[in-house]
Amino acid sequence: MSKVEAVAVSRREQILASAAKLFYERGYHGTGIDEIGANVGVTGPAVYRHFEGKQAVLDALLASTFEQVLEETLAIVARGGSPAATARALIEARVALASGPLCHRVAIARTESVHASVRCQARLATTRAAYLDEWMRVMVLLRPRVAVPYLRMRVDAALLVIGHTVSRDDLDRSGLDEAEARRLLTAMAWSILMTPTDGADFPDS
Repeated sequence: MSKVEAVAVSRREQILASAAKLFYERGYHGTGIDEIGANVGVTGPAVYRHFEGKQAVLDALLASTFEQVLEETLAIVARGGSPAATARALIEARVALASGPLCHRVAIARTESVHASVRCQARLATTRAAYLDEWMRVMVLLRPRVAVPYLRMRVDAALLVIGHTVSRDDLDRSGLDEAEARRLLTAMAWSILMTPTDGADFPDS
């Protein structure tokens, strides 16, 4: 990559980071392209050198976030290890995303993806399905005697709790110890995955 190309990539990432923060704080419709540019020291029109418009910024932001999460998940599963260790690693990775440097991107993936273009929506759906498939692959091995619909319910619930419980901003405002908050959230998610199943039709392991 040439120096010029590297600068362009860096500026593009700065724009995406700016958009993530502003979309998180004000919502997609409450944010203007000029504000996104001003946040990184460029004019609104300069943003168009990298993106066709605000819609393209949102689409790129969502797609890159979803794909980064999927890549990390695939890497964790590919490392092998016991199903329990892999499931734990998946939880810890998701918790780290919720409260780490990408917290705004993860938050808007939940709240603003409804505003993505039709083409991007399809791309996100494919990526999300692949992500959940990896979780389910691990869960089937971890809890082989639990029916798949019940496993999926657990995964959905665990991800929901992680996504809505602690963000970087929550930690900053509350003064909670980050390491302790992450440990607690990891334990909560693990508890959801391992909740006993009632009923003779679906005996637990």
